[in-house]
Amino acid sequence: MSAHLDLIKEASPAAYTVRAVDRGGQEGAASAAVTVTPLPRLETPVVALHFEDSPNAESGLKGTLAGKAGYAPGIVGRALDLRQGGWLTVPHDEAFDLVGDLTLEAWVKFASLDGMPVFLSHGQWRERGFFVQAIGGGIRYSLGGTNDCDGGRLEPGAWYYVVCTYDMHQMRVYLNGQEVARRDAPEVDANPWVGPFYVGRYTLEGKPYEVTGLVDEVKIYQRARSAEEIGQEYERIVRGRK
Repeated sequence: MSAHLDLIKEASPAAYTVRAVDRGGQEGAASAAVTVTPLPRLETPVVALHFEDSPNAESGLKGTLAGKAGYAPGIVGRALDLRQGGWLTVPHDEAFDLVGDLTLEAWVKFASLDGMPVFLSHGQWRERGFFVQAIGGGIRYSLGGTNDCDGGRLEPGAWYYVVCTYDMHQMRVYLNGQEVARRDAPEVDANPWVGPFYVGRYTLEGKPYEVTGLVDEVKIYQRARSAEEIGQEYERIVRGRK
């Protein structure tokens, strides 16, 4: 992750000057100072997919269903139904790009955990971007390169609230409001992944990567949500179903 992303996290303005340096190491005169002020942190998600009989995001991003994907009762209203196959595709948009802090979240109910199903994908393993999948009975959260964070235990037939965060220093995975994994990730490639965003499949085609089950309430934030927020959100949704 380039150093300038750490600077944008500071709340106060910062001033910068530029000096030319020749081959002998002699510095020239400083330029006039330029002051920059970070924009306020965006608290709401930049992408929110509710699947209320529509493939489109709350912000207006247009999605397309593939295969036998449809809709069924979900954790909140309707959900994306992938039990007969298929997935959702949203064309690339800057809202999916890693620009600093990040939170990815979804409610998922697997009918089967065969293979290594990827339920959120905007990148490729050992390259750039991100994806979240079920593998070996748990969750894998990947931010490209060697940045994989694995944890939790999953069973078919149950709803799980999966949240993955990145604060430009650490990756964390939460399952049903509880942290189940974390790892240091000081170097993450921030160059954009220019492919589509998928729900229910990986960037590369292949049946082992496709989800068999339901996916609901997919959200992406350009900030790392706190453990307290995540726990409260889980309790709010669970209470709403009683």
